[in-house]
Amino acid sequence: MPSSGKLKTRKRRADAVKPAAELEAGDDDPNAVMLGPKKKKIKKAADEKQTKYNLKRRAMKERKEAKLTKKARKQLAAVAKRKEDRQTRDELLEELYKVQLDPSESAKLASVTQLRRKKHGKTIPEKESFVISDEKDVGELRVVKQKIRVAETIHNRARKPQLPLKQSREVDDDLPAIISSATNSKAPTGLKPIVVGTRDPEIEAQRQKLPIYKEEQPIVEAIHENLVTVVNGETGSGKTTQIPQFLYEAGYTALGMIGITEPRRVAAVSMAKRVGVELGQPDIVSYQIRFEGTRTDETKILFMTDGVLMKEMQTDVMLKKYSVLIIDEAHERSMYSDVLIGMLSRIVCLRADTNPLKLIIMSATLRTADFTHKKLFPTLDPRILSVESRQFPVTLHFEKRTPADFLKAAFNKACRIHEELPAGAMLIFVPGQADVKQLIKKLTARYPVVYETSKDGQKLIRGSKQWKEARERELKNMKLEDFKENSLAPPPANCEPLYCLPLYSLLSSEKQRRVFQDSPPGTRLCVVATNVAETSITIPGVRYVVDSGFEKQRRYDPVTGVSQFVLARCSQASADQRSGRAGRVSAGHAYRLYSSQVYQDCQKFSRPEILDKPADQLVLHLKSMNIVKVVNFPFPSSPDEDALIAAEERLIKMEALSVGTRNEKTEARITALGKSLAVFPLAPSYAKVVAMANQHGLMPYAIALIAALSVREPMVNVATLRGSTEAETKQHMVNILKLRRSWLGKNAPRRLGDLGVLLRAVSASEKCEMIPDECEMMGMRYKAMLEVRKMRVQLTNIVNTTFGVDAPFEPILEPIDDQKAQMLRQVMVACLADRIAKRVDQTTAEEVPKGAYQCQSIKEYVFIDQTSMHFMEEPDYVLYQEITQLGGKKCMQNVMSVDEEWLYKLAENYCTFGAPPADNKGVSYNPKKDALTCSVSVAFGPCAWDLGTTERPLPHNINTYRLFAQCFLAGQVIPALAEWTPKLLAPPTTMTREWAKLQPRTEAVLNALIRKETLSRAALIAVWAKEPEFLLDEVQAWLPQTLHTKFQAAWPPVDAKEAGRK
Repeated sequence: MPSSGKLKTRKRRADAVKPAAELEAGDDDPNAVMLGPKKKKIKKAADEKQTKYNLKRRAMKERKEAKLTKKARKQLAAVAKRKEDRQTRDELLEELYKVQLDPSESAKLASVTQLRRKKHGKTIPEKESFVISDEKDVGELRVVKQKIRVAETIHNRARKPQLPLKQSREVDDDLPAIISSATNSKAPTGLKPIVVGTRDPEIEAQRQKLPIYKEEQPIVEAIHENLVTVVNGETGSGKTTQIPQFLYEAGYTALGMIGITEPRRVAAVSMAKRVGVELGQPDIVSYQIRFEGTRTDETKILFMTDGVLMKEMQTDVMLKKYSVLIIDEAHERSMYSDVLIGMLSRIVCLRADTNPLKLIIMSATLRTADFTHKKLFPTLDPRILSVESRQFPVTLHFEKRTPADFLKAAFNKACRIHEELPAGAMLIFVPGQADVKQLIKKLTARYPVVYETSKDGQKLIRGSKQWKEARERELKNMKLEDFKENSLAPPPANCEPLYCLPLYSLLSSEKQRRVFQDSPPGTRLCVVATNVAETSITIPGVRYVVDSGFEKQRRYDPVTGVSQFVLARCSQASADQRSGRAGRVSAGHAYRLYSSQVYQDCQKFSRPEILDKPADQLVLHLKSMNIVKVVNFPFPSSPDEDALIAAEERLIKMEALSVGTRNEKTEARITALGKSLAVFPLAPSYAKVVAMANQHGLMPYAIALIAALSVREPMVNVATLRGSTEAETKQHMVNILKLRRSWLGKNAPRRLGDLGVLLRAVSASEKCEMIPDECEMMGMRYKAMLEVRKMRVQLTNIVNTTFGVDAPFEPILEPIDDQKAQMLRQVMVACLADRIAKRVDQTTAEEVPKGAYQCQSIKEYVFIDQTSMHFMEEPDYVLYQEITQLGGKKCMQNVMSVDEEWLYKLAENYCTFGAPPADNKGVSYNPKKDALTCSVSVAFGPCAWDLGTTERPLPHNINTYRLFAQCFLAGQVIPALAEWTPKLLAPPTTMTREWAKLQPRTEAVLNALIRKETLSRAALIAVWAKEPEFLLDEVQAWLPQTLHTKFQAAWPPVDAKEAGRK
């Protein structure tokens, strides 16, 4: 029986399957079609029967499901979800299939990948797209009616998942016309490629050798399709010169200028000239640096320093004149470049819907994480491109052991290169200006460039090839009688002269440009430079780089305000930049004067400048652009929050910011004074000096002084002066010191100290007509004084525009007189009160070094610098410009003496005043100050220096109003009321009694004063000018009824003219 049951079951199942098979085979029997569904229904109904077998099977299934883990259940759910998604996808493809264009028609549409320059660049082949074949006629296609937003397809500003669009199923009757218009039109890009036909063939051949030239098409397409692009290319790949040309030829200048920011002026100038030459159109390529530029209306490509663009952003925050902005050498992380990138990260998104602005960040050694994080670019992902290859290879050479004396090692390495290696220019990196001069002196002494005249009258360089040939000819014809015993032996035959040139930031522009010129024939060029030659400049013919591995870093402590130059190891990124200076014209070599282990121990990237600079100017600049929460600004590397808060507090004390409450939030907003200060390209404290000097003819002197203080090292440090001999050096120092002391003057001008010397130096440089030799003889740096003159002109123009005055520029100033000197000192105290130091009393039991001062920012003692004019005088209070670490001492620079009584008068925000006496003793009305005053104690600054006592107005509170009412009724405020005082029903002192609240007449006078906020004679007269009967009823209540008529006739108790009545 069991076997029979199984057979029946199998037969039943076979019968159930058979009709379906026959259906697929094309059987027309209707019973066969109906048999399958009938069996299924019976089976389904049988399953639902509450049979013993079904109940048992259901119980087993439930127990099995109960044993499943949570993970297994999730996996089963995922499988079911995939099946459902697969079914949805099949339905979507079927819908798309119905509205797809014919492949022959879609091939006629314009493709983004076909965007390319004419005649140049390579075309990237189009990738084959997934196509669903369609057998139907074109007329049966369904056309989707929908608006296409081109901005969303080309730009990456919105990071949203691309979801399937809901498509319309309407059939358009005008299908052929629509297809024709779609195939004949192209997507509007606004770009018209430009063909440059004026290039020199040699320059074009040089460009084609650059590694980045081959990457032109991918770079242009990436920039076209992305709002923000990060280009990370090797040094020498041609980023700085070629990418602006690529974009110019792609037509981007039709929408605006192409702007390129450089961290250094010399780079902006040299790159602008080079790109102009390569394009063959120098008129359209310009540069703009501080005080200098070639920008015209025809400019299409503009190289500039980052500070210039920041200044332009103050008047045009959206930078509408630009279509592309390139931040070059972003790895240097200057403060302005970091702020620029933070601002541009928002501007590119705001302009995406109108005239898109393309932002390109470029460097050879870049930490891309700093420029791609979500705080900086929250709504888009920057495209990152890499150009890995150099034009020529550079071989790196490390020392086995790191030498102790890097300068001696650099000299030895340079000598070996010059005497043993093939021709090629040398570039030697040393930390500072003094190292540059010392090394050049040693190299020129060993390999001098000596000019000699041959017998035929030809002027030749000794040691050159021409000199050797002429020398050989002369030796053949030499006669014994012509030989002289004192003639020197010639240098080695295989050693040419070394043509040494310096390069550092304080060098004049004319001398800086010499390194780009050809060296004299028969010599090897050797450039000894600081880190100013690290980036963006290409010195012709450099084949050998000698890297000392050190640099001078200016470190600033935001807490103490102390800055100092320290000798420190450069970062790995800087070392790579230095090595990249070689290999520009041929295979190069970089000799690092340190071991590979030292290189590994160096920091990978330099510390951003924004972390080591005072944040005052930065905060004020951002506040002027309505960025209230500076802490939330998208910096690539955010400064310390404490430093930003400290900067806000200093600006509040300076009254450039004011604290208020908005939407129940306390915030510091910029004031009218702050907006005026933000216009000046100066530190806020210096800008306030200029703003406050618009009185008594003080403006020209204030501008000259601030310009001299803002320029780096206008006066040569006496300790760095050098002559040909030790005696000459000493005499030169003495002469400079005598000259500076003669500039001090007498009386009030003498108390200006070092600031008075700077004023006289500015006038002296103008009198000698800025002759470089004359400036150096007087101990001034010619380049700095030239910059001072340019800044004076700039500040004068800003003052005339901002304050609406017409102050002419006066190059030569007359010596400042006593009155102006006194006022200038007071203005400096009012604006720089946080830089005042007090001489430490040496009579105390504590041992104090001689000449020690105490400042407000640090606990350690500070001293006046030995070169200061106040070094011997040691005033009780001095005002300094900065504190620098010199050896083991912290020294104050540019010192001026200060009078003690000025501190609480001119710097109230930095003073702490004692509380008024509780019993109101000593309180009186002061007619000069027109206020209630009392004697209180005064302490200055965080160190609480005791300044004695002073008369100070009382704070505004209810007790002050009671005291003012008492003085008013007593006739002290308005003398005309004094005749009525004896006739009062109660003495004026009733106003300040404890039981005064019980008297209606005292409360009436008090409430009236509080309502009009009247606490001075001037305030009373101003109210009486509008309301002549103010306080009449309140004061009458203090008089007998019989005197009211006479009192009313005399009210208000001031004459009509003073009260403003006709």
